[in-house]
Amino acid sequence: MPTRAFACLTQLSDPSGPISREASRKGLAGIVVDGGVRDTSTIRSLDIPVYARHILPLAGTTKEIFETQIRIICGGVLVRPGEIIFGDADGLVVASERELEHIIPAAEEIQQTEARALEEMASGRSLLDMLNFDEHLENVEANRESKLRFTL
Repeated sequence: MPTRAFACLTQLSDPSGPISREASRKGLAGIVVDGGVRDTSTIRSLDIPVYARHILPLAGTTKEIFETQIRIICGGVLVRPGEIIFGDADGLVVASERELEHIIPAAEEIQQTEARALEEMASGRSLLDMLNFDEHLENVEANRESKLRFTL
């Protein structure tokens, strides 16, 4: 498991290029901002991932000193000290080690199934032929609980 820390910032934060560079120099694993960032060309050149809601051209300022290593809400998600954050271009996942024991096998299974489906599609097979679409449609129309799933 990763042992490097992520900085999760709430409210209007501004981890500009110099701040992100300093975070990288100090060994942080990444920065998550529930707000905007600037200096994106500098940030993208660094060896530290920075995730933010949006980009803005305004410089921030510090008017208050906040606590660290406390529970926060970031992006509508409760984040506790010590939790693990995974991120890529599609988004972030926050979980405890215990939760990951259950999440990772399910995620790997989804990834393998989708890889098989993509291989089948590359061979000319229709996506609809690999789904329980008719059953799912019937259930949805009848107001019954249903999940669209692969039938590979």
